[in-house]
Amino acid sequence: MTETYWDRLIQGHLDGVLTETEQAEFGALVRDSEAARRRFWELAEVHGLARDAVRIAWPDDEAAPARPRAAALSVARQAWLQPAGLVRVGLVAAGLVLGVLMTGLTWAIARPQAPAIRVLLDESFESGAVPTAGGVPIEAERWSGDVAEVVEAQAGVRPAGERRMLRFLRSDFTGKPNPGGYIGDVYRLIDVRGSRGDIAGDESVVQVSAWFNAAEFAENERYHCSMAVYALDEATATDGSTRQASNIVDRALAVTRRSNDRFDRDPATWQKISTELRLPAGTDYLLLRISVAHGPPTNKSEERTTFPAHFADDVRVILARRPLLP
Repeated sequence: MTETYWDRLIQGHLDGVLTETEQAEFGALVRDSEAARRRFWELAEVHGLARDAVRIAWPDDEAAPARPRAAALSVARQAWLQPAGLVRVGLVAAGLVLGVLMTGLTWAIARPQAPAIRVLLDESFESGAVPTAGGVPIEAERWSGDVAEVVEAQAGVRPAGERRMLRFLRSDFTGKPNPGGYIGDVYRLIDVRGSRGDIAGDESVVQVSAWFNAAEFAENERYHCSMAVYALDEATATDGSTRQASNIVDRALAVTRRSNDRFDRDPATWQKISTELRLPAGTDYLLLRISVAHGPPTNKSEERTTFPAHFADDVRVILARRPLLP
């Protein structure tokens, strides 16, 4: 992700204006990236939050001279910049400052036995791996679906992240059981069995987001972007039954969709869509679907199977713990 994207999340946290999903993204970012943690401290100092936190922890009185407060800020900074697994809560100064700074987040350093956030996917397509044009995948950790490719900046559109992005090309692929259509789908199967300890009771929520864009198109054309997430057990995910996409909803343990977000006509702006799904017990895999679509045709003869220049980037899937409301 770009530093501009980091800055937007960090500044939004400092200003207290992030949505719940964005707050989870921010938490995962600063937990998993040393560079992001350094950037947080840079912006926090400008914002004044870090120094305010020290003043709260060490009020101005005779028992708390300036030097210990400054030293405590330095200790807190060094603790924050360490990899999450090396932070020691025994540093009282660091714990107090970070506690003030990060109120509202549950960190792995505070609850190592039950991480509040786990990043399952952070995809900006920088590897350049081309999605398989083979429909719904039954193998985890690869993209597959209708014909698509990974590209660099083109058609007046620059990637939302770094150098590459996903481009949707067609709404079908060679050998598709029911060829044609007007919706281009790309899927990713995510194995969450290693996170089974985090999927318990009714507390597990998966939060998904992606950014979409398109080159400028005619005013009389309409295009939409959407996403869906399906919770699957192991048998359903791997036995081939999902190859027929119409079977997925019937066999899924749970489903969420975010549909019909219309593309604007400005290639300089990326549009974010997000959704979340509370996971049922027994979830072994998540099937993520991201899609673009032509405006629905009035009849079969009007279907268009190709997309002139439609893109997705910065796809994120985060597993979080959030109890049900009472």
